[in-house]
Amino acid sequence: MKIWNERPHYCIVCTKHLSDPPKTYYFMHVVPKGRFPEARLDEENIALGCFECHTVYDQGLPQNNPLFSKLLKKKENIEQKYNTNN
Repeated sequence: MKIWNERPHYCIVCTKHLSDPPKTYYFMHVVPKGRFPEARLDEENIALGCFECHTVYDQGLPQNNPLFSKLLKKKENIEQKYNTNN
């Protein structure tokens, strides 16, 4: 709830408004929990997204979609952070 209360309620990808109450699928892990378990609860690794964008992102399909550029840049930065800590 801390993230929900601190951030604007818009999808990081398509900017769609995310309505109250918050849904679990609004909270996206930028880098996967399985590959980076230490980033699981890192607030920097949580982005807000709509169901559609979250699904596309989790399926690994956004590489060529310019709408996902902000999220993919965030992913790159977080991966660097955790790769240098290992």
